[in-house]
Amino acid sequence: MRACAEICIFATPRAANLLGVALVGLHRCEVEMRKLKALQYFIAIAVSLVDKSAGGSCRAAKLCCQGRDSGCVIQKVSPNAIIESPKDKPCYCDHACLKLNDCCSDFRETCSVIDCEVSEWGTWSACDNLCGVGIQTRIRVVTKSKQNGGKHCPQLEQSRVCQEHVGCRHSERDLLYKTNVTLLTTWQEMNPELNETIATKQG
Repeated sequence: MRACAEICIFATPRAANLLGVALVGLHRCEVEMRKLKALQYFIAIAVSLVDKSAGGSCRAAKLCCQGRDSGCVIQKVSPNAIIESPKDKPCYCDHACLKLNDCCSDFRETCSVIDCEVSEWGTWSACDNLCGVGIQTRIRVVTKSKQNGGKHCPQLEQSRVCQEHVGCRHSERDLLYKTNVTLLTTWQEMNPELNETIATKQG
């Protein structure tokens, strides 16, 4: 009984004061320990209600952790409770939550997560070959760099095939014309049903 009394007196004086109990006599130990457990239970409920009312807020909890940190969590209900609603699932305030898709609702705002932003596409460049098939390109630039685990920048350059004749000599131009006519004729022969459609529209 002495060990039990020492636990009551020395380990939980703050809880005993909350209960308004004067720990006098060894026979009170078991009673006080039961009351202490009851107090701890109600405290746990109160904490869970506070967390739940915060709605899983990183700002309210003052949490913002780098990398992956399993301790950077907002537990909306008691860890031992049965989760009955998706809203009761724990949410996280570490930057790994962006990949794991379990961030608290205000994580991005609170932890200054910034996604990459880019400008609109520029105009296509001139064809790099003035006689024949070449390449055209266009670019866009980064207007805001990503920070704190935000989304990466999308593609910044595009290319497409082009064809020019302005730089060709007459013989080369004639050759290109004949080549194009031959290719078109071959394509039409391979697609006779399309020829009928074209003839109908022209008629």
